[in-house]
Amino acid sequence: MISPTSGSGPFCLNPETIGAFAVNTPFLLEHEGVVKMLFIASLDGDDHERNYDLYLMPGKNAQPRKVLSFHDCVHNPWVVRENGFYRLYITVMENAYDPARYRSSIRTFTSTDLVTWRHEAEVIAGNDTFPEVEGVSVIKGEDDRYVGYFTVAAAGDKGHPRFSENYTVFYAYSDDGIRFGEWHWPEGMDPVPGESDRGLYKPNIYQVGPSDYACFVSVVPWLHRFHLMVYRSRDLSRWDKLGPWLPPNPEPGTTHALKATLFRGHLTYALRDQQFRTWIRTVPVNLTELCPDWKRYHTPFRL
Repeated sequence: MISPTSGSGPFCLNPETIGAFAVNTPFLLEHEGVVKMLFIASLDGDDHERNYDLYLMPGKNAQPRKVLSFHDCVHNPWVVRENGFYRLYITVMENAYDPARYRSSIRTFTSTDLVTWRHEAEVIAGNDTFPEVEGVSVIKGEDDRYVGYFTVAAAGDKGHPRFSENYTVFYAYSDDGIRFGEWHWPEGMDPVPGESDRGLYKPNIYQVGPSDYACFVSVVPWLHRFHLMVYRSRDLSRWDKLGPWLPPNPEPGTTHALKATLFRGHLTYALRDQQFRTWIRTVPVNLTELCPDWKRYHTPFRL
């Protein structure tokens, strides 16, 4: 068990703070001059993340509040700031423990205040080949098209896509942020024997400069693969691997890190133990250490 007093910095969160078993997939953003954090939390025990709700931490070290409830397993909130409102993308896993009825999709909600959300549409769904789809990150390219990167999986030898360990990253384009077209495989994001034998998981894409993009992604299998892999692209379709990023000073019992999101020179990510308990940490990151060419973009920030 991780000590509830561990990780006392800004936007570090232990599940005990809100009476949860697990908190994860964090996302930082600024609203009305205040940095806030969206994340998901499971309150109903250790049944491998059975049900989650969406929470908002309204400021650093502020008490979180629930802002969106679900009856299914949900993951990976991602927000795009639009003209006058926010668009939330989130993975919804219906009937997560029934392979015969299981269905996975990415849906979008809208809000003007990050508190009240209205369902808008289902934007990406699994298919017969890849019934599992999750972990989307969406940005606008320099041509004003939306680009969504996400993970897909087949059932493989697990008998259920929810528990697959065979993951593939795809991306798709959209003109409106809602209707995404044909899936494309990103060149350069190949599984590497001995490193990511079963694929890459939950890619997070960021623009660090003009025609310059970063991707932070988990490697699979996770156990004893504690690091995240960092990639660079100049066109959002072809990627060069820069190398691993290792979270500093992990608590005892940590098995792996996942879903690192970049905001103002900080990475916010989840850590997990063997009981699938998760907690959130935020640390400063020097972009120059990840890629020397990014020195021009690195500015020290304080949250």
